[in-house]
Amino acid sequence: MQFPTHAVVKDGEIVGGWNIGQIPLLMCWHDSKKVTAKDSMIINSTVESMMSHAGVNQWWMACNSNSPYMNFFEKFGHKLVWPTNIIHKEI
Repeated sequence: MQFPTHAVVKDGEIVGGWNIGQIPLLMCWHDSKKVTAKDSMIINSTVESMMSHAGVNQWWMACNSNSPYMNFFEKFGHKLVWPTNIIHKEI
């Protein structure tokens, strides 16, 4: 992740990162081998709390279609909007 605003730390090691933008767009990464399903529930609850604290009641999030999380988003209240890619260009 190129522009993290927050780190996800487990046992003193960075295992993920978030970028909470102004759209608001949540860009996140979690190491699928080091972050368990239980960790994900705690992480997701934390980001929802952070968004709420910032006055944000809805946000966008991009996710790779190959992510192991894709099968669980709707179960936890997320709406799948459309398949997409986020593009970055450095000049």
